[in-house]
Amino acid sequence: MKKILLVLVLGSLLIPAITLAVAVPCGNHGDQTACEGAGCAWDTVKKECLGVGDVDVFKTLNSIINWAFAILLVMAALFIVVAAFYFVTAGGAPEKIEMARNLILYAIIGVVVAFLAKGLIILVQKMAIT
Repeated sequence: MKKILLVLVLGSLLIPAITLAVAVPCGNHGDQTACEGAGCAWDTVKKECLGVGDVDVFKTLNSIINWAFAILLVMAALFIVVAAFYFVTAGGAPEKIEMARNLILYAIIGVVVAFLAKGLIILVQKMAIT
């Protein structure tokens, strides 16, 4: 049950990043050069900017990864604070000391996963460009 709740909470935190991926109407850019420069379609008959802007997959993925990266770093910091609390209040109890060590280990693993995710998106972008 706790795992399902955790997945739902983390999934709902990614919704703002996912909604940024939706193409929005271009609006009125005034002239053809500005309209096409924004990735929109120019209607030569009506002389107005139409359509939607370009949706860049890499920008969308980068936005999602940035949100997840920030959330993971905050969670890792919270895990370390909780682990420090367990260390301070352990009073020599081996169970609490072991739990504190595990929390620090999980925090480090989370930070490593976050950095690997950031590195993976950069690697994929570089491979797609070449």
